[in-house]
Amino acid sequence: MILGLATATATAIILAFTVDWNQLKTHIPQIFKPIELPIKLE
Repeated sequence: MILGLATATATAIILAFTVDWNQLKTHIPQIFKPIELPIKLE
């Protein structure tokens, strides 16, 4: 019972993390592009 609950929780966390990571990968370039430009100019 406890093991099943832990497995289900872990699976849900992994799935949520995977979805969040896929969304982050699309947003990270948009976030970092403005930051990279001043760094490259220095």
